[in-house]
Amino acid sequence: MEMFGLPVRLAGAGVVITILDLGAASLLFEGQRVEVGPFKLLYLAVGLVVLGIGIAVFRLFASDR
Repeated sequence: MEMFGLPVRLAGAGVVITILDLGAASLLFEGQRVEVGPFKLLYLAVGLVVLGIGIAVFRLFASDR
C-alpha cells in the first residue's frame, strides 16, 4: 500500500489546487461564477486518476531494479 501514498497525495494536491484556483478566479472576476461544468470536473478527476495509476506503475517497475 505504500506505493499508492504518493499518487494519492498528488491527486489530493491537484484537487486542492483546483479549488483554490477556482476561488481565485472568482475573486478576479468580481464574484461572478466561473463556468466549470460537471464534464470539466470529470475530465480533471479522470486525469488525476490516470496520473496516479501511472506513477504507481512506474514506482512498481522502478522498485524491481
